[in-house]
Amino acid sequence: MTTEQSAFLKEVFKEANGHIRATDRKALTVTAVYVGLFSVFLATFGNGGGMAMPSSPWAVLLQLFFLLVGTSVYVLQCWYRAWKEHYLEICGHIRDLFIDEAAMPHLSKCLPCWMHCEFRISRISVDNILQYLVLLINSIIVAIVSFEILNLADRNSASILAIIIGVLAYSGIVITVWRHIHKKNLSHV
Repeated sequence: MTTEQSAFLKEVFKEANGHIRATDRKALTVTAVYVGLFSVFLATFGNGGGMAMPSSPWAVLLQLFFLLVGTSVYVLQCWYRAWKEHYLEICGHIRDLFIDEAAMPHLSKCLPCWMHCEFRISRISVDNILQYLVLLINSIIVAIVSFEILNLADRNSASILAIIIGVLAYSGIVITVWRHIHKKNLSHV
């Protein structure tokens, strides 16, 4: 490897680490804002807030707006997670170019855990917990919207069918988004 190539890869490594930090910051910010907005919404218009929102089409539209925002936050979280994994993979490949495999057991104590050869991205992480939190909030909104539709439509069979279709559609959207983002090859993005 030439000196120019080495310098270039070191710069790419630094930039990838910067992108990892920025991606984490963005994901936390977006999630915190959404959870905060939902908390204010729930405290203001929930049963305990004293200003319980009456059942009306406007209330359902407001709740659907929050669901749209929540779904957008979930999509952003999935993309941020995918990009973070991509940056980690790039850093690992650059590490492999600079550090011989035989030297890794000795150097692993000097490197952060994500730079170790055996590092695998965990299914239990802050990123995943925050995604689950947003999905939980969105599920609560789906339940609230379903309840509002039942109240507005006098609990007839058409309203029950609309609720079932709505819940299935929302579940399908979440599953489709997750599969699409996780199957996408980020090297072509």
